Amino acid sequence: MILSLDIATTMGVTEETNHSTVTYEIKQANPVLQYKALKSLIGSRPIDLILVEEFVYFGSGNSKKTIANLLERLGYLTNRLLEDGYIIKRIYPTSYQSALIKKFNLQEALKLVKGKSKKKKVIHKYLSSLYKLPFTNNETDALGMIIYHTNVVPKVVKRAKNVFS
Repeated sequence: MILSLDIATTMGVTEETNHSTVTYEIKQANPVLQYKALKSLIGSRPIDLILVEEFVYFGSGNSKKTIANLLERLGYLTNRLLEDGYIIKRIYPTSYQSALIKKFNLQEALKLVKGKSKKKKVIHKYLSSLYKLPFTNNETDALGMIIYHTNVVPKVVKRAKNVFS
């Protein structure tokens, strides 16, 4: 099984097995509680790899406090998972977003979007439409990383009832 994590105050999680793809959200403001919820989600199932979205955007829209909180959360969660023996692979948003824009031929849709985070918005809209599910941005980020890493577009994606809040 592969997990992908979009680490934020509300964390997007996608779980990919040979049989299914499921998205979740862990709605915990505290990274310690997020870790506990993630461990509860994993249970005793073997995890081959955990993909983590690397935080690279330090634009003017984010306050120093927001950036510090995100980096602290990212560091805490990845460190705890590494301590538990999981293999972590960090993925840059620009890498998977550019690859997905190309894979799904979304270049024209990209031209129609204005403002910041154009690729993210286009991918979110496309994946939500493709699977006919009301994904959050966190869920589509996690799902996008799985598609990018495996180079496989799941036929069916389930959206789990978000019980981790």
